[in-house]
Amino acid sequence: MLVDDTPYKNMFNDLYSTIFLEYFDGRGGDNHYLLRFVIPCLENLHSSRYGIFTFVKDNPFGRIRCIN
Repeated sequence: MLVDDTPYKNMFNDLYSTIFLEYFDGRGGDNHYLLRFVIPCLENLHSSRYGIFTFVKDNPFGRIRCIN
C-alpha cells in the first residue's frame, strides 16, 4: 500500500494498491486533512475484512489515478 500525492510514482503497480492524497502543505500546522480524511480511511482499511485491492477499489479516496 502506497499513500502519496503523486500518481506517477505508482504507474507500474496495480491500480488499487495506492491512495493518492490531495496535495497539502502541513508546514503551517494544519493537520485537518490528515485527521479528518486520511487517518479515518486507513483505520477503515485496517478494520476491513477485505484486502487492500478490494478495499481501495470499493472505497475511492483522494485523487483518482487516470488510466489511458
